[in-house]
Amino acid sequence: MTPSKLHTPTVRERILSGTDDITDLGAPVGLGSRATSFYERTQENSTFRPLTAGGIRQSIFVLVQTSLGGGILTIAYMMRLSGVLLGTLLLIITGIVAWVSMDVLMKCAVKQHRYTLGSLMSCVFGQGIGVAMDLMLFLYGNGSLITYFIFLGDFIPTIFECLLQGTYSEHERDELRTRCLVGALLLVMGASLPRDLSGLRFLSPVMAVGILYTEAIVVWKCVSYNLPSEWSLEEMEDDFRMKKVELWNLDFFDLLQAFSLCVFSYVCHLNVTPVAKELANPEDRRIEKISFRVVVVQFFIYLILAVGGYLTFGDKTAPNLLTNYAADDPWILASRIGLTFTILVAVATNTNPTVRACLCLLEEFFPSIKEPTAGLNTQPFLETPQTPPLIKRNLSEEPQCRRYLRYFLSISCLTMDTTIAICVRDVASVVGFLGATMGTLMMMVIPGLLVYKMDIFSVTMSRLIILLFVVSAAFNCFAVFH
Repeated sequence: MTPSKLHTPTVRERILSGTDDITDLGAPVGLGSRATSFYERTQENSTFRPLTAGGIRQSIFVLVQTSLGGGILTIAYMMRLSGVLLGTLLLIITGIVAWVSMDVLMKCAVKQHRYTLGSLMSCVFGQGIGVAMDLMLFLYGNGSLITYFIFLGDFIPTIFECLLQGTYSEHERDELRTRCLVGALLLVMGASLPRDLSGLRFLSPVMAVGILYTEAIVVWKCVSYNLPSEWSLEEMEDDFRMKKVELWNLDFFDLLQAFSLCVFSYVCHLNVTPVAKELANPEDRRIEKISFRVVVVQFFIYLILAVGGYLTFGDKTAPNLLTNYAADDPWILASRIGLTFTILVAVATNTNPTVRACLCLLEEFFPSIKEPTAGLNTQPFLETPQTPPLIKRNLSEEPQCRRYLRYFLSISCLTMDTTIAICVRDVASVVGFLGATMGTLMMMVIPGLLVYKMDIFSVTMSRLIILLFVVSAAFNCFAVFH
């Protein structure tokens, strides 16, 4: 009997069986639950595998580092305004709001194939609201960059003073601060010019190292300040009373400001839709996983810094926590250096969506700069109802005029924000105002309108989500009038 000829599986059969690695420039793209085996490794391999563009860990890194910078060092001041218990509760509530709103924005962006908030709102509600949205997002992005440069203006001069061991007059400190900010501007300018965010994934470990080290130092300083071996129990109680550490503070206006600081700390929504654009296989399950993990990482980072910083300094906690520590402390010096690099990465990460919002505005007046259709295009590779269509990236070239305009806008925005940061130093007021205004818009108003208009959840779930956004927005808006 003649042996039968071996059957070579077709591409379709390999995809359906989950044995074919469909890739696009090295990034796996999936076909729903049947293709998850290509990129879902064991937990060990997933943890230590290099970051890939469009992957879950890369998306989490980008969104977390977007939120860090402006809010990370004001979060202990938030705890001073609200107390330990109420501050923790505020972090949980605003974390839930951030989680739900990120999930809504990413799902709506993927469903409509619109990857800026302005274009998404234009698609759902009409052109006029999209233009207004792009303008507001452009202003918010620049406000966030200003806060980052204010922090850099606190960190870098102190680093130089400590390393050079010099004594400076107030005028000399102002000149040093100006020069340091100009140097930071030149340093970060090149990293802020890429077209998309995936190129910044190699800088993500810089953010992680700086944050983890600062977390450890704040906890260590808290323990060493509060539990010296030579203190008696009575002296420890006197110290806590002197610092006025409170479990809760029921002052309404302090709670308003604390809530707005929490909102700003979680805001990474300027980059949510660009991340959705670059996400490989953007199915709902992966989006929900990214949204939840981002908020969990943010919550624990903020909780440790807030509690550790507040228990250390009590009602003396400053809006910038690191200014409470001695300038010549070598451990805090290392933290300042690490956070300096972290904030520089955050500047580069936030410049991209800020400039993108401005480009969307200019497209209305100059159609020639409009980018070709980009993002994710569905192609009915498989026509079976059990499997969703194949997702493939569109690699259209960016028009030359648009590229040069993007470079110009990036440099102009960074220069303007640096100039403002040289003149402004009250970071708590800037952060609180942005959290109460633009934070409300991106975390509550826009997601709430999208849930109301689009059919992405059940009726009951949609009503609960809208109620959550309405109550949070109403409370946060009061902070504007404080």
